[in-house]
Amino acid sequence: MVKLIEIQSRNIDGFTASISIFKDSIKFTYGDEVYVFDLEGRPIFMYFNDLLRERGLSGEIIEKKWLSFRPPKRFIRRVKTQREKKRILKFTYERVEYLISKFKPQIRHPSLERLNVENIDRLMEEERLFKKIYRPISI
Repeated sequence: MVKLIEIQSRNIDGFTASISIFKDSIKFTYGDEVYVFDLEGRPIFMYFNDLLRERGLSGEIIEKKWLSFRPPKRFIRRVKTQREKKRILKFTYERVEYLISKFKPQIRHPSLERLNVENIDRLMEEERLFKKIYRPISI
């Protein structure tokens, strides 16, 4: 992937933070946390509180974590309720809004304007439309 813009700072609450803008995505890091969005403002990967959360176009969120490597043992769970999905998305957008505010005016990009809590309603509507149009996907 080709980075278009990257700004780093060590001054955000004592944590290293960065924003990297690629041709097809935006990545935020804040300490151990990582958030990746497509350029439409949809979260793809969210890593916080020691759990990786992956979000698909269907709106499904899967949580993953390695519990041990020897023997290999993983925790995998599908987030089932809309309430829990909204809680995860709200935390994600609020965290990213905070990071963006700390980098202003150093960084400007049209996609950054799409990363806000108001997106949650749009994502819920996209999920509803996806389920209406597509049959359950077996993979």
